[in-house]
Amino acid sequence: DLEVIVLDREGRVVIGDPNHLGGELARRTAERSDGFAIDTLPDGRTMVIGTSRASGGRGIDGLGWQIVVTSSADIAFAPVRELRRQIIAAGGIVGLMVLAAGWWVAGRIASPLQAIAARADRVGLAEALDGVVIEVPKNSSKEVVSLGASLQGMIDRLADNEEALKHLANTLEHRVAVRTAELETANRALSQARDDAVAATAAKSRFLAAASHDLRQPLHALSLFANALARRVQGEEPRRLVANMETTLGSLQDMFNALLDVSRLDAGIVEAEPRTFVIGDLLARVSAGFRAQAAAHGLEFHLVPSRLAVVSDPILVETILRNVVTNALKFTPSGKVLVGVRRRGDAAILEVHDTGPGVAEEDRERVFEEFERSKQAAHGQNDGLGLGLSIVRRLCNLLGHRISLTSRRGRGTVFRVELPLAPRDLPSVETPVAEPAVSLDGRRILILDDEPMIVEALAGMLRDDGATVIAATSSEEASAALSAAADIDLAVIDLQLERGNDGLELIDRWRRDGAFNRPALIVTGATDPGTLARLQASGVTWLTKPVAVPVLRAAVARLMA
Repeated sequence: DLEVIVLDREGRVVIGDPNHLGGELARRTAERSDGFAIDTLPDGRTMVIGTSRASGGRGIDGLGWQIVVTSSADIAFAPVRELRRQIIAAGGIVGLMVLAAGWWVAGRIASPLQAIAARADRVGLAEALDGVVIEVPKNSSKEVVSLGASLQGMIDRLADNEEALKHLANTLEHRVAVRTAELETANRALSQARDDAVAATAAKSRFLAAASHDLRQPLHALSLFANALARRVQGEEPRRLVANMETTLGSLQDMFNALLDVSRLDAGIVEAEPRTFVIGDLLARVSAGFRAQAAAHGLEFHLVPSRLAVVSDPILVETILRNVVTNALKFTPSGKVLVGVRRRGDAAILEVHDTGPGVAEEDRERVFEEFERSKQAAHGQNDGLGLGLSIVRRLCNLLGHRISLTSRRGRGTVFRVELPLAPRDLPSVETPVAEPAVSLDGRRILILDDEPMIVEALAGMLRDDGATVIAATSSEEASAALSAAADIDLAVIDLQLERGNDGLELIDRWRRDGAFNRPALIVTGATDPGTLARLQASGVTWLTKPVAVPVLRAAVARLMA
């Protein structure tokens, strides 16, 4: 298996078997540098081929021939394979020894750790950590002993913390129980206070309703008598006295009207009916009556004309304006009151300026509360119930209008109400034509009230206007009058009649029986929210006592037209 061959530079065999390498392998071998390589001979054998080129010596150039030695690869690498087997065998023995040593060491370390882990697992199952001990096997290493001691220290600290947490939990439970008891006591007190407040409010409402009804009856009669007296007295002094009496009655009527407005708002029967109108026309009409009032107090009253068209309920806006201007006149001892409107973006700002003492910063919300009055700032007779501005705010909330005030102490106050401007494409509002006066001459009117004084006063007013009056103080008397005189044109009836009879029910019974099918007017002193809601839903025209004579005449004329 060992052959020696000499090749020249072109790969031709100079010495040796020319077929041993073959032509192609011989040429490649001739080009190699010194060394060895593994190649396959033409006959398929794998051989190790070593090469060394002859380079001459002692100053003589060599021929450059390649000396080639071939040997079987199996024989050449046999020592290497033997050494590899020996190394593998030795490695296996060493690995087994290491494995055995590791097993022994692992057993010596793991066994105590497993024992500690087992005891540590039982810590989680223990109801209390106090008394739990981690036992380390006697043959354990120092490291395991140290680990066991650390774990035991941790368990002891956990036991201490557990005890502290139990104490804290008990303390917190006690505090929570005490606090809960205090809150329950406070809640019971608050609930009782709320019930007391509700009961007090209900009692106040019942008192106001009863007192209002009882006071309205004589005041209504007094207003009618004063009006009749004004038409009959002669002479400057008597007329002045009657005028003063009517002014005082007007103040009382304003108070009752304020209570009525609150009752109507509480009953939810005030409904906004927005429409387009020129705000300046409303201001001019309302201001005409305030000029004389301002002059009587020695004040100047100015109105800034405006042709701005707004969208709102003109009746409710008039109520707002009257209350604000009345408040300004009442609390302005000297100077002037100015009413006007200015445009701001898409809104018309209704403003009422006065030169009164102003409103303190801390009182600017309180002035809108019910029954809030400032006696120190008012001048003259301090009439009123302190309801005007509270009604203003509630009406503004109903209409969706923002109300605000600005004030400077000693310089005056400005109230502002924001009204939405009308779209430009809406048609202008025509001034309504005044309704022609309706004569009561020859008209037959039935009056029913269980108060004889009111019947007498109302009958006198209607007779002065030319009507024929049939007066009754009981339901039976009125029913009998209807049976005797079928040509009654109008019935003016009180709501709360004698022995619990009801005016609305009486009218309904008359109409069901066919005894009466003409207009009816309810005039009542009841102003509680339930009654007002019932009247509103009845469809019957109604007024609340005391009724100003012009308002009563207008209602009668409207129903008789």
